[in-house]
Amino acid sequence: MAAITQSEFDTIVKELIETKPARYDALCAAANRLLLKKLERKVASTPALARCCTAEDLLSEVYIRLIKCAIPNFFLRGETLNNDPEGFCRWVYTVAGNLCRDKCRSSAARQTVALDADPDDEDAPYLQIADPDAELPFEPDDSVGMLREAFERVLDMDVQVYKILTWAAQAVIILTADVTKIESNDLLVRAFEKMTLFEMWSAVTAASETIPWLKIGREADLRLRKMLETPFKKDVRYGDMVYADFFMKKGAKASISDWVNRINSGLKEKLQ
Repeated sequence: MAAITQSEFDTIVKELIETKPARYDALCAAANRLLLKKLERKVASTPALARCCTAEDLLSEVYIRLIKCAIPNFFLRGETLNNDPEGFCRWVYTVAGNLCRDKCRSSAARQTVALDADPDDEDAPYLQIADPDAELPFEPDDSVGMLREAFERVLDMDVQVYKILTWAAQAVIILTADVTKIESNDLLVRAFEKMTLFEMWSAVTAASETIPWLKIGREADLRLRKMLETPFKKDVRYGDMVYADFFMKKGAKASISDWVNRINSGLKEKLQ
């Protein structure tokens, strides 16, 4: 996954916050490097976008949104400066994804956009969302309904809770950051390996709220939290364990792939 360095991030902060008047050169340069190829791929695979704009058009509109919103919506949302380069990358992807969805809503055609960029990935049917029809109120198509059902079924599975969290976290990352399944493995490790399972689930549910058609139900949430309360060993609950403690000897990303593939195998049988 394309990312920015701490030095690049610091330059963006300096230009936006410390320079008077503010400059946006570093911000736009970072957005260009993070997004241009992804937008080109998105336009090429989405007729609804191709009919109304080019990747360069989209990137220009992303620049405008970032210039208007970067300070209040990311860097200074709280009392302190948000010094999180990886979080910044995810936020930029979200801004671009929202723009693409807005464009598709205004398009006259309905199209299914695969959020996993690998069309040959056997898991892709569970990682898709439909573009709305501009002439009708947005109604999720069958693939969206399947994903909603998949979430419910996975959260109800009788498997180790850290595997369930892995599947849910990866799905949410793919949907919100518009990355491939392989890229999401790196993001998942970096984002969650040092978190407890309680913290991980809180982050996943918070991120899921940015997906308008996806809502993790109260019963499903309570069911998973009950699993997190289960003792792992004396005086230690599963939820208190750090996610990285569950990685197998073959490594973090290999462990994640193994867990997700096993859950998907069982899920396919349930959804057929």
